Amino acid sequence: MACAFAARERDEYAVALLDRRSVLDQHLNFADVRNQAGFCRAMLDDMEGALREVEHAVHVNPDYTEAHLNRASELEARPTDELPVEDGKWRRCLELNPKDQRAIAMLAALERGRGLARGDGEASGAGTEN
Repeated sequence: MACAFAARERDEYAVALLDRRSVLDQHLNFADVRNQAGFCRAMLDDMEGALREVEHAVHVNPDYTEAHLNRASELEARPTDELPVEDGKWRRCLELNPKDQRAIAMLAALERGRGLARGDGEASGAGTEN
């Protein structure tokens, strides 16, 4: 693992990912290593792979705050219409860290999306042009 941290520090995310994968080959459910692999994948622009890794970390350890935050960060990069509409993991993220601005913003975006889907757009100022 020391090799992986050194590689990550030098922005060698592919090397760091390979090291983490070798650990995960032996210990499939190491949530922290799975979360780090997700970070490496994100830095290599493999956003789907990154999301799979951090979701696995959250599955293994539902109280792992950093994995929840990384999951929120991965989803934040997606267009609002691609976000999960019903997602208790956003709320769980806020339970674990009530001041996390990313999670607050994502829940607000989900609520806005639900309001637009119901036709509540007028309340937010949409459709006020004359």
